[in-house]
Amino acid sequence: MGDAALEAMQRGDIGLARTAARQAAQWARVVIQLESGEKQIEPEDKQSAEV
Repeated sequence: MGDAALEAMQRGDIGLARTAARQAAQWARVVIQLESGEKQIEPEDKQSAEV
């Protein structure tokens, strides 16, 4: 997902880059929680929630 953000930035699509970076950060937090045994909550995808 981080690669998607970089590719979008290179193409000049700042909106897509921001969305991809945000999703990558959310999933990184999930991975950290899983590795540390903390509370497991799946990040909410705002686009899915709006549908």
